[in-house]
Amino acid sequence: MPENRNKNSKVIVVKKGSAPPAAPRCKPLMTVEDYLGVLRK
Repeated sequence: MPENRNKNSKVIVVKKGSAPPAAPRCKPLMTVEDYLGVLRK
């Protein structure tokens, strides 16, 4: 049960972080790279 909750939390975080940069949905690959960069930062 706790694992499922953690997975849900991660999904929400990813969705929230991908929302702003995904605004100009032109290159989904760039969004993923941007997200990875933010995570690395």
